[in-house]
Amino acid sequence: VCRRTMVLLTSLLIACTPIAPSTPSATPEATPAPGSTPSIPERPGSFSDYPPAIAQYLDGHPDDAAGLRALLFSWGAITVELGGTWVEDSDGDGEKEILVGYVEPPVQDPFSSLGEFLILDRSADRYQVVFQASTTPEHAGGVVGPGLLQVADMTGDGVPEVVFTSLSCGAHTCFKGFHVVGWDGSGYRDLTAENLGGPFPQLTIADRDEDGIQELILHVGVIASVGAGPQRGYTEIHRWDGSQFILAESIFDPVACQYFLVLDANHALAEVNLERAIELYGQAVAATEEGDQCFWWREGSLQELPAFSRFRLVLAHLLQGDPDAAQARLEELEGEQPEDIYAQAGRLFWDRFTESGDVAHACAAVNRFAEDHPATWEILAEWGYANPSFTAREVCPFV
Repeated sequence: VCRRTMVLLTSLLIACTPIAPSTPSATPEATPAPGSTPSIPERPGSFSDYPPAIAQYLDGHPDDAAGLRALLFSWGAITVELGGTWVEDSDGDGEKEILVGYVEPPVQDPFSSLGEFLILDRSADRYQVVFQASTTPEHAGGVVGPGLLQVADMTGDGVPEVVFTSLSCGAHTCFKGFHVVGWDGSGYRDLTAENLGGPFPQLTIADRDEDGIQELILHVGVIASVGAGPQRGYTEIHRWDGSQFILAESIFDPVACQYFLVLDANHALAEVNLERAIELYGQAVAATEEGDQCFWWREGSLQELPAFSRFRLVLAHLLQGDPDAAQARLEELEGEQPEDIYAQAGRLFWDRFTESGDVAHACAAVNRFAEDHPATWEILAEWGYANPSFTAREVCPFV
């Protein structure tokens, strides 16, 4: 998925820090004397002091996730919508750990709170943080509300994986992230090769191919801002490869847009899938305003994009080894759209190719022309911040 802002926003939330368990002291300070009442820690003065304060509370109140939740709620670190506490066996040892999600209190400004997700394990009557995931300072700027989605064996090895969430909301759109970590015998590690999340996403965890191993099926929505430009949702399938969940397939939601036909054709051409590229560029040439859901973004796009597509068809047919078809497409471009900038680019490309017999030489000439004529690349460069950019060097990419 080539969405420059989507990648930024879905990677902004979590920096995970596995923590190796330490050896507890023989006489833990937090263990109360017989008959005494365990102390309740005061609200920490610094956000960085929350993990040890949480461990201190649990030392005196073992397994009391409900009491911890009430304490964090009284501190303002958990709200009705954000954070929580859970008791789960997250490492497969048969003993329960305490999982905690909380935010920096007080949550007064919904665009400036940080958040953390912890796993605490108990050994010799002491709790210690064995996993911590936090927002990083450069990524602050939205509410981050960590939550637990599930603890279950997803990979078929008998050891559970932990799936937790993070949330960041801007003025128009909420971005949700999903994070998968697992115990490897010595610590927790990230089990995803790609960032999981985006605007208004939905994650389904299921064994789609019935092989006993679950897949992550992520559907991502669109950014609710006009400045993001026309968009389409998409579904990602992430499969377990024995070490990580990797992105195996991306499927775009169907949207009636000439613009997206061109983007898909560009992608097919870049992968030298020439038959698919020719099919999609042909569809873009034939597209009309009727039913098009994206023409409103750029005035004149329904004329510009067909001209670009006809030029790309010249290139694709040449790469396919069919110069007659390429010449026919050039004649179509010059006959149907003689005043378009791509009629000039197409003629320049053909003349340089005819002289040299070299596609790369002809492409280099066209790209130099594009640098002097911004209209050649501006037609694809400014379709909103959620869509790919485009440059003069991409006009004729086989250099």
